[in-house]
Amino acid sequence: MKLLILVLVFLLLLLPSIIFAREMLVRVFVDSYTELKLLELKTINPAGVRPGEYYDLFLTEQEYYANLIPSGLPYEVVYEDLASVKQLERGSYHSYSQIVQLMRNMAQTYSNICRFDSIGQTYYGEWIYCVKVS
Repeated sequence: MKLLILVLVFLLLLLPSIIFAREMLVRVFVDSYTELKLLELKTINPAGVRPGEYYDLFLTEQEYYANLIPSGLPYEVVYEDLASVKQLERGSYHSYSQIVQLMRNMAQTYSNICRFDSIGQTYYGEWIYCVKVS
């Protein structure tokens, strides 16, 4: 019985850190950086800014609920969970071999103006390819 109570207490203490562990991207509509001091955060992690309009901030869910909402600043949640967005974006980039093949195809298709070449190797031994267009 004591073990069960100990496990339950441990889970209750651990639960908030699991729930509030997600990182978010939030757009805060303020005119200047000094207005962000209303958030009372230890550190402000800006992801982007349009001066005079908004600041995009990386916030944990805990910072969002404890600091942003009570501040009364106007905001918009851009991404609720950045980890899931990163996973989605990861698949949208080309691999090294795909990029090399694209460059080779470009040089073959437009052989009168393109030349496929290498400018050496990286520190790890990968070839650095390029296409000269002229």
